[in-house]
Amino acid sequence: MRKIIILLMILLFVGIAFAYVPEDVSWNGYVNIHFDKESFDARDEVTGKIVVSNLAKVPIVGEKIVLHVSDTSHHYPSQYSSANVIHEQVISDTWILPNSMKAINFNLGKIPEGEYFLETYSWILKTKFVGASAIFLTPTKKEFKVGNVVPTKRIEISRLKTWFGENKQIGPVGFPVKAGETIIGKIIVDNSLEARTGLKLEVSLCDWASAFCDNPEITTVNIPSLDVGENSFDVKLTAPQIPSAYAINMKLFAGDELLSLYKNRVIVEGGTAKIRKVEVRGLETGSYSIFALVVGSPDHFTSPDFDDFKLELEAYENETTTIKREQNYNSIASGEILDAEFDLGSQKITGACLRIVKDSTVFDESCFTIPLAEVQSAYNERFPEIVKVNWSYNENTNLLDLELYKEISDTINARIRILGTGETVFDETVNQTSKVNREYALQRENYSLVIDDKDAKRQIVILLELEESSSNIGSDLTISSTTCTGIVCGGTSVCSSTPFETGEGACCMSECISAADSQISKLLPLIFFGAIIVIIAAIIILLNAIGKIGGKKR
Repeated sequence: MRKIIILLMILLFVGIAFAYVPEDVSWNGYVNIHFDKESFDARDEVTGKIVVSNLAKVPIVGEKIVLHVSDTSHHYPSQYSSANVIHEQVISDTWILPNSMKAINFNLGKIPEGEYFLETYSWILKTKFVGASAIFLTPTKKEFKVGNVVPTKRIEISRLKTWFGENKQIGPVGFPVKAGETIIGKIIVDNSLEARTGLKLEVSLCDWASAFCDNPEITTVNIPSLDVGENSFDVKLTAPQIPSAYAINMKLFAGDELLSLYKNRVIVEGGTAKIRKVEVRGLETGSYSIFALVVGSPDHFTSPDFDDFKLELEAYENETTTIKREQNYNSIASGEILDAEFDLGSQKITGACLRIVKDSTVFDESCFTIPLAEVQSAYNERFPEIVKVNWSYNENTNLLDLELYKEISDTINARIRILGTGETVFDETVNQTSKVNREYALQRENYSLVIDDKDAKRQIVILLELEESSSNIGSDLTISSTTCTGIVCGGTSVCSSTPFETGEGACCMSECISAADSQISKLLPLIFFGAIIVIIAAIIILLNAIGKIGGKKR
């Protein structure tokens, strides 16, 4: 019995060791903001670029960039921030290659005179990439100025006084409701300007965040007149039937002009599952798959399980469905993370939809477009396949057999040189769409085989030690590059992945981290498994002690 218990404990800890954690859902990367001008005239449209850096090993697909213009910088929790959002814009469906960056243009239109912050959030499908627009958390931000006038007064939705739910919840923390329940709320509008007429409030519920509100059901509150000072407006909403976390979006308009935007949050109780981090894999091989992480219910009030559901994949090419797959799940707990991977083969899809389905009801859906043929072409240009080399030497015939090939690309464009002591023995340029097979007569001496891969801009150098070996089969020993397409880490920093040598130094295709962090990361697995061993040993000692106590009692 004791052995069974120990075995179960070991299995438990092994399961924990290999389980997904919240960090697995996150993406590795960042965004920067670049305005076209340092300051804008009142007649100008405010324009610039958002530069997105993807440090992941897979492409970003289905990205949504949320732009907020506020007159003061946000801090969390937002109900204690004095910022007022006067503009919201969403840029959708961008794709970015692995270990690459992309500049995305934006145009905010004409902004009233004043000093502002542009706050940028980013989602990759329903996974946070930079900040969280639903709760105004940790955006990338940059200040800009329009004209010379800095308004000191405004009309705004009061963050400290606006509430929703029976408990009058302020702020975007979230409160629980039942499916289909009536949600009451009171929106407070502060007016420090003059009395206004013809305003309106628009209130909507959006699954997860407003970035995913393509066709929201809007409750409109018309405001015939708005007095100076505090104004109160009652609103009623109906909670959706599907359990999830929902953003309550409040927008105050004067005609088409957005005067103020604020967000609250509500949790519809119940079991569900959410589609989170979605990856399109296989660019390096040309054999594709779609990988997804599925998380349990965001209902942290009742923490329900969700049983007997499936994850469906529908992939299409030019609006025609070409692949359907599904994976069944027995159960997922609230807070648990499970995975799925669907094979696509070599098919160049243009988009896909993932759905959580139970009893014919869709509980969650994530759709994205990806022109995979275009993405693959860009990947091949950005990360060209390096020619592979096989060789063998027959000492009886003194012939060197040489083979050059690529697994994905069809074209081999290379220069082949065999260098002896102080002379070039062979020098040949090849450009063909098949394997290259060559035979060279060489005396039993030592040579250097140099392959210049012109497409990949890499040089492969192989030492041919024919004097010492009667039979050799080899491949590239050293790969160097004329240019680094990534970054060269300097100072006390090192590459987080394995770099390769270039003429510019060790080229890193991920990110530079401190040498101390690198050493710590290398030790973490040892520390973790060491801790597991210590815990298991402690359990064994405890069980032995219990056994001895039990023996004495007998």
